[in-house]
Amino acid sequence: MRKLAMIAATALTIGGLGTSALTSAQASAPPAPARKAMHCTVVLKKPRPGQASSPVVSQTCGDTKKDLRALDDTLLITLYQHADYGGASLEVKGQDGPCDKAGYKFPVVPWPWFEMVSSFRATNDCHWTSAWSEFNFGGGTDGWYAQNVPYVGIFLNDNFRSFTIRGLP
Repeated sequence: MRKLAMIAATALTIGGLGTSALTSAQASAPPAPARKAMHCTVVLKKPRPGQASSPVVSQTCGDTKKDLRALDDTLLITLYQHADYGGASLEVKGQDGPCDKAGYKFPVVPWPWFEMVSSFRATNDCHWTSAWSEFNFGGGTDGWYAQNVPYVGIFLNDNFRSFTIRGLP
């Protein structure tokens, strides 16, 4: 019993010291450097007949756009962290060329992107973008017939979980 009491007292003492030592260390530590904006590229294939989504071919990230490997795939859309095309970016490219009337379907925007998107720029015949607040094209939706969208709106801001992008019919 005496041994158990000593162990409990030691644990309380160490726990108390650990907490105050951690607190004072945190208070005197310099602030962590700000993380550089992250930039990523995802390459998709067009869905084949009967497929509900575009297969993901590759996904690459780096601290700068220069860190990304050069890809010959067609840029479809760039999603941006902030309104007016600022902050981190996610380029979505098409292995099968530019948008057509069938387009590309991205049912699960990867983390952390699905909770970061505030604006986007589409290119290469991608004139119509539809986005959903839930994965797999569920929840509320909004659509744009525009290639440059400086703000996705309050409903989808930081809530851009799936989308489709296509050309004109």
